[in-house]
Amino acid sequence: RGREGHRMKFGDTILEMMYEPWADNYMNYDSLKNIIKRIGHINREPDVASSFAIRKASLSDADDALWVTIEAQLAKVNKFMQHEVAEVEGKLDAVMIKLEEVRTLQKYLRTHADASNPSVLHQLSTDGMYGPATAASVEYFAASGGDPQLLPKADPESLAEMGDVCTALDRIREFGMLNYVALLKIVKKHSKWSNSDSIKERVRDILPKQFLFTGAGMFELVCKAESVVAGDVTVARAKVEQGGAWMESRLMATKIIALLQRSEKDIGYPPLPWSV
Repeated sequence: RGREGHRMKFGDTILEMMYEPWADNYMNYDSLKNIIKRIGHINREPDVASSFAIRKASLSDADDALWVTIEAQLAKVNKFMQHEVAEVEGKLDAVMIKLEEVRTLQKYLRTHADASNPSVLHQLSTDGMYGPATAASVEYFAASGGDPQLLPKADPESLAEMGDVCTALDRIREFGMLNYVALLKIVKKHSKWSNSDSIKERVRDILPKQFLFTGAGMFELVCKAESVVAGDVTVARAKVEQGGAWMESRLMATKIIALLQRSEKDIGYPPLPWSV
């Protein structure tokens, strides 16, 4: 078989790339594709004068059915993404408060350290969140005769929680990109099977009002999260310690981005503003 015979169909691709716990919230690509197949079958019927009006009405009905389904699927995806973004934003704000408490703790430890034995405390300047060096410094402070009651309050779980926020953001971005690819594939397939760009034009017209496309506030949220963890060695260390799971997620994101870029080029739609 040639190279084309080995190419995976997009319906299988989306199943492979989707995040399984969110499966019900993805665009139903197969149901949309089935409507387009119906349009294609009608369009290939013999152009007999006696049946022309019937065929034209059938095509109109099928196009209407496709459009209604596209709107319903977009509404589902938009609602889910908005909910997830709002939830992650709330978690990020809460974690940032905890991280500020960690910084206060680190500052206290540095200023109250035993200057004659700072072997652990010097790491605090790069430890970032409540990571191993901070934990070791708290133990060292107590072992050196310091009163633990004087230490500013800080949550040891802040590092893990920040990691969860970053993971959730990655999943939302991958979810949005994969659904946008599905939409572009459907638009392209309709144009091919119907010999018409009617759906392509209608989808282009409504894109600026779709959360899937605009990702209102999502780019800012990603920048906010990255500004928190930028250059933080404990975050980098935590991701490496996740091993295969983190690497698998990064590889999947790379595949989705490549698929997205090809699809945007094929259909001539603008790129997702928040995907960069």
